[in-house]
Amino acid sequence: MSHNDTNTLLTPELKRVLDLCTTLPSLPAIALKIIDAGKNPDIEKEDILAIISLDPSLSAKLLKVANSSLYSQPRKVNNLNEAVMLLGCNVVLTIALCFTLPLVIKGYSNNHANYWRRSILAASIAKFLGHHLNVEKLEELFLASLLQDIGILVIQNMQDSPYVRDKNKNKKHRDYVQIEENDLGVAHPLIGAWLLKTWGLPDYIVNSVKFSHSLNIDDSNEYIADINFHYCLSLSGDLADVWLNDEPDELMQSIVTAMKTALNIDAEECNQLIIKFDEILPEISSMFDVFLVDESARRKVLDLARELLIERSIHSIRKNDEHIIKIIDQVDII
Repeated sequence: MSHNDTNTLLTPELKRVLDLCTTLPSLPAIALKIIDAGKNPDIEKEDILAIISLDPSLSAKLLKVANSSLYSQPRKVNNLNEAVMLLGCNVVLTIALCFTLPLVIKGYSNNHANYWRRSILAASIAKFLGHHLNVEKLEELFLASLLQDIGILVIQNMQDSPYVRDKNKNKKHRDYVQIEENDLGVAHPLIGAWLLKTWGLPDYIVNSVKFSHSLNIDDSNEYIADINFHYCLSLSGDLADVWLNDEPDELMQSIVTAMKTALNIDAEECNQLIIKFDEILPEISSMFDVFLVDESARRKVLDLARELLIERSIHSIRKNDEHIIKIIDQVDII
């Protein structure tokens, strides 16, 4: 997808607003170096080390990630050289970029902590789902999911932002989408794709973010190489909101339906996945040094998931009993 292709999907009025906007989020210098490095398919380990070592804090965070149980390394990683060797260049570049983004968000989001924790939660969920479904490009999936809502930062800093004019102070994610479509004619994924293109991110990230909030993509779409990659990305935000919303019951039911439709994951498997993901939440929180979910929210989600599993089991038992009764009745008739 070319830059012009993205622009043609923006209304002329919105395009003028974006072109005149002087407060667009910009990436730190080291993030730009990381992006440039990631564009080179033949990048060497030494090139990555040279970039990462410029930032001692980033180096320390990468070592922490390399030694986390989520990456299951066979031995303790003692230095950056070993981390790059064990994790691989692509993983290291993705994680390094992830750790530079809070600097951008903190400067452009009025509620950067909540924005960032939802981003981390959604990205981690997408990768978890992708691993379950054997999606090949897990780090790319993580990064695309992490960036899927970056357009919100642009809209938030527009002159006369529709968010500011809206009087609802407790907006949910779906409220933002509705406000954007009513006021701007487009939602933040398209604006996010436009921003990422200006940052010079690869087209697969730009296109993934552009389509990130829609499940209505068929296998023939030229921008979607792996349909499960796309579905994991599209479902990740709503799944994150299961832990972040005060009343996740209705959302959980809609997700169960969507998981069945998109990924052929039934209610029982879906709830088991939610329970398994909840178990690794503390590790993710520690790895990225960010508060994600409090204990009361985790208990609420676990109780809801287990309740749905019990309901599913009872329904299956009743269905089986009805089948047995029918067989007995048929035998009696004979």
